[in-house]
Amino acid sequence: MKQHLSSMRLFLATAMAFWLLNPNAGVAALGQQFFAASEIRRPPVPKSRQGEQKPVIHRIDKNTYRIGDVVVDTKQRTVTFPARVNLTQGVLEVLICTEHGKRHESLFVTKVDPLHLNVALLMLGLEGGNAVKYQGDPTKPVGSPVEIWLKVKDRDKERLLRAEDWVTNTHKNRPMLHTHWVYVGSVLTKDGFMAQREGQIVTTFHDPFTLIDNPLPGGGDDTVYVVNRKEVPAQGTPVTVVIKAVLPVPKAR
Repeated sequence: MKQHLSSMRLFLATAMAFWLLNPNAGVAALGQQFFAASEIRRPPVPKSRQGEQKPVIHRIDKNTYRIGDVVVDTKQRTVTFPARVNLTQGVLEVLICTEHGKRHESLFVTKVDPLHLNVALLMLGLEGGNAVKYQGDPTKPVGSPVEIWLKVKDRDKERLLRAEDWVTNTHKNRPMLHTHWVYVGSVLTKDGFMAQREGQIVTTFHDPFTLIDNPLPGGGDDTVYVVNRKEVPAQGTPVTVVIKAVLPVPKAR
């Protein structure tokens, strides 16, 4: 049963990615993409056709997949991707954005495609359900909870820390509280997948187009969060972002 659910989840994630990238494609074309991501072996692609179109999802091993620069571990329930420090001071509305996102107010910037990241998060079984209707909407976002961790190289060692440690809450004069961020899944409109179009991946200030939003009370106020200058390293410092799905609390027996 678990294997069946895993295959179905993979199929749905692949379907979303493929149809967003190829809205006019038929079911047969989708099937080819799914087989490329599954354990089913396909005949070798003729050299004359190699390089035409690579599969959206590449299987690394039993539990690990790569989608562009995003790595999914369905056993550990993590999604990992590279980013770099974008700001060392200033007000924050965004924790992570793409190269064309709101870089003037984002702590990190990444080259990953938000569509790839969204497919990866769906493969972990996360569910969005955003209640936020506009930027700064005080409504608490709704969706699956996740933790956001950072891997940072410090000389010959690698540190693991929470992303919140590099953000300061100016209203409380302390680092941002460790929280379960909320996967909301952005929205799909006639203009496309909005996280991909606008470039917001994780926001500290509520945004209906983001993939992951801030559930804390300060999420509706754009004056609350700034860069923690005491902790953030130099601009351009590479980091590895780890988004970890929060396991549901076991029911009492």
